[in-house]
Amino acid sequence: MKFRQVSLATTNLARVKLMGANLTGALIINTNAAARYVKLYESTDTPVVGTTVPAMTIEVPASSQLALAWPNGVNFSQTMWMATTDNAADSDATAVGAGDLITQLFVE
Repeated sequence: MKFRQVSLATTNLARVKLMGANLTGALIINTNAAARYVKLYESTDTPVVGTTVPAMTIEVPASSQLALAWPNGVNFSQTMWMATTDNAADSDATAVGAGDLITQLFVE
């Protein structure tokens, strides 16, 4: 399964996959002149960006494309969620700009 999202001017919280996701890869494009962050959550409840601690944070360097592969996958036993922020801190909930990030996650 491929999850794809083009960012709006929000934190873009979205459910990627219900229970039992295995993340095998990602392709993320950052069109902004500053680094942006994709935060992945594992939770049965809807996470709160800036409050819920992410299971994984991915830095996407300024004006770049990032291709990641996990041949054995990264297991998310609960529901997998994704959000985007301007800053790396778990407590950050600063919205990215519209079109800043184009995120594609490859999930089994």
